Amino acid sequence: MNVYAGLDLGGSSLKFGIGNRTEGLINFRTIKHQNSGREEIFGLLKRAVSEILDNCSEKYILKAIALGSPGYIDNFNGEILYNSPNLKGWVGSNPVNYLAQQFKLPVFIENDANLMAFGESKVARRDRGSLLGITIGTGIGSGFVHDNRIYHGSFSAALELGHTIIEPDGKRCACGKSGCLEAYAAIPPLEEEAGSITGKKRNIDYILEVYKTDSDIARIINKAYDRIGLVIANTVTILDPGYVVIGGGLTECPAFNIQPLSNSLKKYLNRYQSNHVQIERATLKNRAGVWGAVNLAEKSFDE
Repeated sequence: MNVYAGLDLGGSSLKFGIGNRTEGLINFRTIKHQNSGREEIFGLLKRAVSEILDNCSEKYILKAIALGSPGYIDNFNGEILYNSPNLKGWVGSNPVNYLAQQFKLPVFIENDANLMAFGESKVARRDRGSLLGITIGTGIGSGFVHDNRIYHGSFSAALELGHTIIEPDGKRCACGKSGCLEAYAAIPPLEEEAGSITGKKRNIDYILEVYKTDSDIARIINKAYDRIGLVIANTVTILDPGYVVIGGGLTECPAFNIQPLSNSLKKYLNRYQSNHVQIERATLKNRAGVWGAVNLAEKSFDE
């Protein structure tokens, strides 16, 4: 059976697995990393694909690999072009060339949030029309899929909602701009703000756990949701997607509830938009990027 490898690289972990359109995602695993630089990430990618090949029995034949990575990406030559602030030394690297040389297989690459949106678009009922995917974790990413195609823009820089400016001359963002949504509403700034109020380091699981009972924490989260909702609403107004899907590390927390975020989004939409767009938690959870990569590998290999 032909299978395809999907790799989903994030700021603190690599998720990977194999699958195909017929069988779905056959296996899935996560490896944490220290984000110590390009060579560590290359080694991590090699380790993951080697493990996949070692575990492929005679039943499975690996035909191609697809990688999801943060940043602006040249999808044709595989280079990371710009704005990958959560991975040290990653801009300028070419993981496609590296993996192709290591394993002598076709390798494809895509922005990680684009693959999350692509993966979620393959879920039942979402296979027609358009879908806007948002990932909220170490950073805030987004992708847009229309008629089974990922929208890239003219220079591979489309749909960077996390780097939409919400506070002109505001907090410095790791991308180099000031006032970006990511600088206020991604997990690290939320944890930092909660820690400054409570006097103790607080992780996101704790923050969402006490959200309903701690008024100071509630104020932090509600402000973040309001900012995220505003940015998504403006994007909905422009793109008119059928679905808005929220994924990423924030949604993996046991206490996460999408309803307050949905309320914030719909506050900024008109009645017509509010009645038609559906906002949902990612069905595939943290597997969406890997499943999107598997689909991209199979689709690109077939073409």
